[in-house]
Amino acid sequence: MAQIDLGSIKFNWKGSYSGATAYVVDDVVESSGSSYICIAATTGNAPPNASYWEQMSAKGIDGIDGTDLTTTLTTQGDTVIRGASGLERLPIGTANQILQVNSGATALEYAAKPEGKVKQIVTGVNTSGATSSSVTTSSYSGGSIPNVGVAHVTVNITPVSSTSKLVIMANAPSGTGANGTGLCGVFVDNVCRGALATNGYSADASGATITCFAQNSSTSQRTVEFRAIGEWTGNVNTLGQIRNGHTTSFDGIYGSLIVMEVE
Repeated sequence: MAQIDLGSIKFNWKGSYSGATAYVVDDVVESSGSSYICIAATTGNAPPNASYWEQMSAKGIDGIDGTDLTTTLTTQGDTVIRGASGLERLPIGTANQILQVNSGATALEYAAKPEGKVKQIVTGVNTSGATSSSVTTSSYSGGSIPNVGVAHVTVNITPVSSTSKLVIMANAPSGTGANGTGLCGVFVDNVCRGALATNGYSADASGATITCFAQNSSTSQRTVEFRAIGEWTGNVNTLGQIRNGHTTSFDGIYGSLIVMEVE
């Protein structure tokens, strides 16, 4: 029976072209990034010799038909984006920046991340008992409150911003001797930033709640104190206790101090 040579019924991939290999019709090779199919048996006739090879696909030209990312991306973290006329490099941003759409909604850009209003919160409590002071406060009329009294709760805070504020909240039971008028206050770095006058006449007890603030000018540590300052005529003013020695707590806490740094 006669035999008919059908030749190759599919392409024969031969990998990269070699001058030492004998190629036959329908062999396919790669040369300089493009692919070629053999159209006539040959040895040593390299593509793109049109007598033996027909091009199947062509390599793009770096930066023209395609983008050479090895030269476009120059820094670790760079990103490729679609620009106005083609692919282009978006350089990586700086520390703590975020990627966002620009104001014209036409491109991406790096920008500072949004900052929250509250930067940090530091708290302190008194769990040891009452704090008393017998400083006479009647001489403070018309002047500022000096650095006096006994600290009931103390906390230290290191601002993360030199332009932020400290919002301070202090709270404790308070008692004043001889039905007098007591004074307690919040001090920041030994300067009084907020004060409250209390008395012991009505039911011989009172409560001291102070809210105030202090402006920061650096990121140096600051000391905040909640103090029993004294009483008008020098009788005892106490935080964490009502009159006649009745120490009083909020479930074991005789006073609290909350300091928030806000922008």
